[in-house]
Amino acid sequence: MTHDIQTGGTSSLTYDSIAEKLSPEARLHRMSLYAEWLATPSELREPSTKKDVAERLGVTYDTLKDYEADPRFHRLYTDKLNQEFRVERLGDVLNTLMVQATDPTSTRAVQAARLLLDWMERRDSIDIGDVLTAATVDEIRQELERRAT
Repeated sequence: MTHDIQTGGTSSLTYDSIAEKLSPEARLHRMSLYAEWLATPSELREPSTKKDVAERLGVTYDTLKDYEADPRFHRLYTDKLNQEFRVERLGDVLNTLMVQATDPTSTRAVQAARLLLDWMERRDSIDIGDVLTAATVDEIRQELERRAT
């Protein structure tokens, strides 16, 4: 029997439940599928609940909890999150930080600016188009200094 799990609306993950129950590789593969599902933004997950994903993977809800306690799962999950973050969310996160950092009414402006500056300083070059609205590190620093006085 073949099952499909949708993640992020971009891929369909398929496994053969009988073949995969027979090997340690099967457990790792199911763990990987679960990690990818879990790393997918909740509004894009199909199925939408852990109970339903367990059923589709041919495991119990307790098995998913066991996966979550496994160090291999943590690595898989972190890798999937990093992929999702880098590809899908970086622009959104940077834009949100910029909006917060430059909002004079925000109570989180300084914290957002520090995070944004830290990220920018760690990059050799910034190629994120209009996300930062052409603001340079020096311009952001000047604005923060102006607000601090």
